[in-house]
Amino acid sequence: MSRKNLSLLIVVFIASVALIAVNFYTIKILSATRAYILGESQYSKGQKDASLSLSAYLQAENPAYWQSFNTAIKIPVGDNIARKELTNGGTDSEITAGFLMGKNHPDDIPDMIWLFKTFHSVPFMRSAIKIWGDAEPMINSLDSIGASVHARIVSHQVQPGGQGETMKRISDISSKLSA
Repeated sequence: MSRKNLSLLIVVFIASVALIAVNFYTIKILSATRAYILGESQYSKGQKDASLSLSAYLQAENPAYWQSFNTAIKIPVGDNIARKELTNGGTDSEITAGFLMGKNHPDDIPDMIWLFKTFHSVPFMRSAIKIWGDAEPMINSLDSIGASVHARIVSHQVQPGGQGETMKRISDISSKLSA
């Protein structure tokens, strides 16, 4: 084999390896992005279901609504745990526990962790992470309202017609989170 043919073969080999690597990372990025989009959908649904269930619980005092609220609120709370652990350098097991609580698919979590760690400082990702973090106090507030409502209901301290202010707070939080 001539030196020219060997050089050409090496160039083709390097180009092929580069294309395979680019293709691999393109697919990995797309897969992780898809997982985050699905996770955001679960987060939003969890928040809305929590708000609806808490409002129904406040009105009807039916324990099934309380259970539904607790199930739904765990989704955004879990995702917030994962975000905090990712931001603060938590372990993969802590991050995974949060994402699982947030109903993310277990097979997606390694790619989600990789995408966050790899691209957290890219402006688009940084903006999404900020929005995610800005929602956390509202989720925490909704969770606190739920605990307060439950305590009042189980101790029979709910005043007939006195739920208006609490309903308004729940509605305001839900509106802000949906905006």
